[in-house]
Amino acid sequence: MKLEGAAERELYEETGLRLRVNQWVWTRRHIFEWQGRQMDQYERFFVARVDEPEIKSVSADGYVVGHRWWELREIEQSNDEFAPRRIGVLLASLIRGEYPDPPIDCGV
Repeated sequence: MKLEGAAERELYEETGLRLRVNQWVWTRRHIFEWQGRQMDQYERFFVARVDEPEIKSVSADGYVVGHRWWELREIEQSNDEFAPRRIGVLLASLIRGEYPDPPIDCGV
């Protein structure tokens, strides 16, 4: 429950939404260079459902320039870069309530 609690706190800080995270669905490891240093980042992705969609950031990171909700078809048709890159393909099954067990590697 430690990671789920951390995800819930981060979700609140970034969006102002107090939600319970549910199923752990994806894992991602991303090795990259940032500010001249090699970074090795491990992530877990959880599902959380929202009833009230209004976002009121409590303490968003300085690089966050805004929030918005996306329709799946918008993601699928967008030329924007998402992380994970395959999010459009991966989200469809989650929206249908089909959660992988065990969690899958969603890629970079």
